[in-house]
Amino acid sequence: MNQFLSPLTNVRRDKWGGTLENRCRFLKRILQQSRKLVGLDFPMALKLNSSDFQRGGFSEEESLGVVKMLDGHIDLLEISGGTYEKMVVFLMNDESSKDNARKGEAYFIDFAHRVRSISNVPLMVTGGFRSFTFCNQVLENGELDLLGMARPFITNGNDIKGFIAGEVPKLKNLVMRTGIKQFEDAAEGGFYARQLLRLAKGKELKLNMSPTWSSNFLILHELKKALAKKLA
Repeated sequence: MNQFLSPLTNVRRDKWGGTLENRCRFLKRILQQSRKLVGLDFPMALKLNSSDFQRGGFSEEESLGVVKMLDGHIDLLEISGGTYEKMVVFLMNDESSKDNARKGEAYFIDFAHRVRSISNVPLMVTGGFRSFTFCNQVLENGELDLLGMARPFITNGNDIKGFIAGEVPKLKNLVMRTGIKQFEDAAEGGFYARQLLRLAKGKELKLNMSPTWSSNFLILHELKKALAKKLA
């Protein structure tokens, strides 16, 4: 869906490309048809990029435009961001990218505020949440209606219940230190991808993976996916 919204990937010259309204047409058509199938009582949620963080790509201003166009079509909006080429979770791990402590913990909280100013749709943000105090704060003061967490469930499996109860104040981040930033990012991405695949196969987690093994796994995993698409 993001490929239709981004002017970098959607270079069509018909009614499905060009202007933001045209690029959003495919998404709106899917939502409209889905609503016909599930009815008005079935909640529908949309995960939308705040931006793809690529020069000439899908911007925050365009994302806000999409939010306005989808008013009345969705019951929940989840805000995320980035692409495989620009993974925001990696960008935000860089201390220089953390403008303040709040943005450092919730990657898209500032953009969520902008959405709040133009839409009443319930909001969810995924990415970066780790401390119990901050999670409670953004929910209690109405900044968000829901928050999403994924990676902490892998590396803090035994602490999740305690975190929800307020007994564990903060969940730990996996950190792979090698001295080479790009290598560390690939290693962490490979580590989590491997754990998800093991869980999907009913296997136990393997938390002692080395940075080298983890980064190699990510590269091989993506190469296999690319090759499968070419052979399909």
